[in-house]
Amino acid sequence: MLLFVFAVILIRQKLSSFAKAPFLLLRPETIAYERAVKLCSQNGFAPNIRLQLDQLATAYRSCGAGLGVTLLSDTVVRMSNHDEPVVFYKLDSDDISRDIAVMWKKKRYVSKTMEEFTKLAAEMFSG
Repeated sequence: MLLFVFAVILIRQKLSSFAKAPFLLLRPETIAYERAVKLCSQNGFAPNIRLQLDQLATAYRSCGAGLGVTLLSDTVVRMSNHDEPVVFYKLDSDDISRDIAVMWKKKRYVSKTMEEFTKLAAEMFSG
């Protein structure tokens, strides 16, 4: 499960608190963009999009450079070395998580690599 948070997690924050801030989002063809725009809309505003980027890591670095605010997954936050001057806020919303599933056919061979990938994914995304 991934949780979208603002680009240390301190306090729960309403997204509408950032309505006037310039946003750094991923490109429009991504699910992350769609989710960000939907979250903003649900909070009563359209994001003022300053940049559209290709990767969450780039959004994180750009946020650290002071170019605006961004929405990140908790995985990016946990995996970051926190060398950027960024403050993280947990969004005060129930609509910010998603499920991730790994599936394969029953009675089919599962390689050692697939087993290890499944274990690693479960560890990374379990929060």
